[in-house]
Amino acid sequence: MEYVMAQRGARSAFVPERLTVERQSPDGTPVTVTLSMAVDAFASGMWRKILKDPARPGMLVRRHLEVCVFSYLAAELRSGDIAVAGSDSYANLHDDQLMSWEECTPLIEKFCTEAGLRPRPAS
Repeated sequence: MEYVMAQRGARSAFVPERLTVERQSPDGTPVTVTLSMAVDAFASGMWRKILKDPARPGMLVRRHLEVCVFSYLAAELRSGDIAVAGSDSYANLHDDQLMSWEECTPLIEKFCTEAGLRPRPAS
């Protein structure tokens, strides 16, 4: 998650697999740390296929990475394998924040175009 949080302001189409950041150690001194997103360690083969661009070794497709990480995180939250401290004080995601299929349907084609995906499966 630290890698994802470090990329929070990224707007480019690609982000590096490895990222060097500065943070403070427990005693307050600055420390340089290299963070990496090892997609091979957690992402399925289908995800890896769209996360990596062979023309850009060492880089990941940012938008796909964001969806991948948060999809896995959501699955872990649902299963109870991950918990978020204080989450009971937030709104119910399923009831309050997710769009219905009726709201999503008109947006699918535009989203797929922006994400570089086919709006409809190939025959």
